[in-house]
This record gives sequence, C-alpha cells and structure tokens, in this order.
Amino acid sequence: MKRFIAIIVAVLCLAMLSFVFSDFVVNFEKSTLENALEKDKYTEKEYKEFQNGLDDKRFYYYNTLTDSQKDSYITLYYSALDFDESCKVEIAEEDLSLVIDAIMYDNSEIFWLTGNCNYYVNEGYIDVVQEYRYTEEEAKQISEKLEDKVDEIIAEMPDYQTDFEKELYLHDYVCDNTVYDETTMETTGHTAHSSLLDGRTVCEGYARAVQLLLDEVGIENHLIIGEASDDSGSDLHMWNIVKIDGYYYHLDPTWNDGAFTDAQGYFYFNVPDTYIMRTHSDFNIQNTGCSYNNANYFERMNTYVKTFTGFANLTDAAAGVLATGENVVEFVFENKSDYKRALNELQNNTKFFSFVEQSVRKSGRKLLKDSVFYNTADVYYYLSIEFKEG
Repeated sequence: MKRFIAIIVAVLCLAMLSFVFSDFVVNFEKSTLENALEKDKYTEKEYKEFQNGLDDKRFYYYNTLTDSQKDSYITLYYSALDFDESCKVEIAEEDLSLVIDAIMYDNSEIFWLTGNCNYYVNEGYIDVVQEYRYTEEEAKQISEKLEDKVDEIIAEMPDYQTDFEKELYLHDYVCDNTVYDETTMETTGHTAHSSLLDGRTVCEGYARAVQLLLDEVGIENHLIIGEASDDSGSDLHMWNIVKIDGYYYHLDPTWNDGAFTDAQGYFYFNVPDTYIMRTHSDFNIQNTGCSYNNANYFERMNTYVKTFTGFANLTDAAAGVLATGENVVEFVFENKSDYKRALNELQNNTKFFSFVEQSVRKSGRKLLKDSVFYNTADVYYYLSIEFKEG
C-alpha cells in the first residue's frame, strides 16, 4: 500500500514537473527570441550615429521606406558593417528585398555586400544571412586603400566655389582614369574601387565611384537603375541623379566616357528626363523629377543652342571655350531641325570658314584657321569642332 501511494506521488510529481518544464520551455523560447532580436538590433549609439549621418549624406532610398522598413534597414546596415554571420529583423518577407536593395544603392562604401542573401522566416522575425564578396580582412584592406584614394582625389581638387565645378572635376577624374571593361562584370565591376583603384569597370563601377566622391564633397546624389539602348540593343544600366543648385539632373559618366558610342564628351552631364529618355528607359520618372536644363554642361558653357540662326552667331561661344585652353568646342542643339540646319551650313565653306576665323581671332590664341575637324552624333543633336594648334 505504501508502495502504491509512493508511485502515485511520483506520477503526480512527474506531471507537475512536466507542466513546469513545458512552461519553462515556452518562456525560454520567448525570452530567447526577445534576446536574439534585441542582440541583433542596432544599439542606441548606432541609431544616433545613423541619424546624425543623415545630415551629412543623403540616404535617398532609405527615405523612401516605411518606418518598419527603415528599422530593418538600420539593423541590416550595421550587421553588414560588422560582418555578422546573420541577423534578425522584424519585417514582412515581401519587404526584405526592397530594404536590401535600398542599402545596396545608398552605400557604395559597403562594397563587400553582393546584395544576395539567404533568409529563414520564423514567427515574428526573419533570420537573414547576407552574402559577402570579401572576407572582413580583405574588405578592411581595400577600404583603407579606397579611403586614401578618395582623400587624395579631394585634396588635389582645386578650391572650387560651386557644386557644378566640383561635380565636373570629379566626373572628369572618373572618366579620365577609368576604362570600360566587360571582363570585370563577374569580378569587381560592381564596386567603386574597380574604377578608383583598378581603373577598369562597368557602368555600376562608374556610377558608384561618382556617388562616393560626390558624397565626400556633400553634393546630394543617388544611383538610378534602368535600361540603356544602343545600336546593339538594350541592357540593364546604372547612372546617377545629382542635385545642383536646388534641381535634379541625370548624370551618366559611363556614356560620357564613350563606353557605348564613339562620341566621348558631356552629352549626359546634367540632363533632364526628356533628353535622357532618347536612349535610357525603364526607370521611375516620378523618383527623378529632372525637368530643368540650368546646370547642363553645354548650357553652362554657352554652347547649348536653343535656336540656330547661323554659325556667325556662335562665334562668341566658341571663342569663350577656346580661350580656356580647350581645343574642342562642343555644341548640343535643342531640336532636331536646328541640328540638321547646322549640318547643312557646315557644307557652306564660306560661312563656316568665317565662323572659324572669327572664333580663333576672338579667342586670342594662335590656332590654325584652315585646319579644323568636326564630329557629329545624331542621337544627341551633337556637333564637336576640333581646332589645331598653329
């Protein structure tokens, strides 16, 4: 009888222990989840640091997100900086790629991220494993070189007063020191350092290098993704949106560097939507708002021709360019009919020779009056005239 009572007591104790243990497991799992989320979340110091950074750098894509998406952005941002193996975010599964893309497009300095990830959906959170292009040690070494290079470029930049002048200088530096190379597509071509350190890249490397440099001098800008078309067809493309004197413009350093055409110049330097849509497409116009031409390169050089009334009326503009030491004068015409009229007048040797002679005389330089060459690019309504030294 005593043994029977002992068995009953043991069973009751086991049942009570099982209940307590079950409750402990539930509480433990809940506590573990909360601790894990708290551990993976950015710290208060990091949050303040990020918010302060918004004053120095325009996080364009971050600012398009909802509050919950922004919260996950900051968590993933600091996780990438720390090379975490994984982190947990409280976000809807369908929003994850949007947030990761925003981080990729806002932060060219975090070049070790590929933009790919594995993730595991759990109740109340997603466990994200981001993919890194380099090890932490490799990324650190490249980062140090990249920072030194950016500092060197900025230090050598003349003491310009306007954002347009700074933008032009940095754009020219990238184009003058970079070669378009499709073989980098599978290696470093998606990074800023492929341009600034290696000198060989694809469109993404051009755009990210410009983004990094413009960020450094405080010029608001962001990357834009779409398609670009040339004679061989269309393909995915990346370029920049830049804010100059309160207005937004398209800036495409890759196409300015002649990567897809024989023409190399400034025909994609601060252009409006209507202009770039001749060759670029599949981008969200509502997110650009580029409708002005004030900071267009040719407009600033006085060689943007709104109405063509003969070369005789372009001598002052040509002389002004030549007086700066340049040997090539570039004109862009606002409409196709004026462009065609200008090409027709090129065939009139008397009128064109008079334009050349007057331009050389007004420039004050000793240039050959009877040795000039010109190039055209119909898609841009573009005409360049090259003068030779005497």
